[in-house]
Amino acid sequence: MFLFNSCVQAYTSPAHQQIFFCFLMANHQSLVKGATQLYGRVFNHHAILQSDINTMRNFDGNTQPCEKSAQVLQDQLTQTSEAFSRCDKELPTLSAVSSSLVTAKQICDTILLQSETHLKPEYLANEREARAEKWERFMNEMKSKALELDDKYCRESEAMSNYYKEANEKLKDSNML
Repeated sequence: MFLFNSCVQAYTSPAHQQIFFCFLMANHQSLVKGATQLYGRVFNHHAILQSDINTMRNFDGNTQPCEKSAQVLQDQLTQTSEAFSRCDKELPTLSAVSSSLVTAKQICDTILLQSETHLKPEYLANEREARAEKWERFMNEMKSKALELDDKYCRESEAMSNYYKEANEKLKDSNML
């Protein structure tokens, strides 16, 4: 309004004022059009906001795997720190375990040496001879036991046949009377 009044006062004659008003009326449409364009540029942010929203959606979509990876990494770090603390707690017992392992290794070494001596040809030959002698003793014992059983069987069968012969004779003698 101040601008309008100052322009009107500059043109003090009525003819000048009339020309000024005609000029204003002719340019009124272009002024309104320019003002609406200016308003649209300054205050209409729909396209910018929409692209910002799309950008944020894309950003969120791209950062979710990163956030998951970061969470997995954080979980791994906490598990690692917990494992370190457990290892620190178990460190005093490590020397006892180490000495037990050394003892077990020594026992394994002696067993290995003994097994190597068992695989020597002299040892194997001696063991074969010992097994052969043991087998022969076993077979001789079985033969002697078999002979004893055969003798006992023969004696018992003779004793039974004698018993039945006597029983038959007694039966015949009792029937004849």
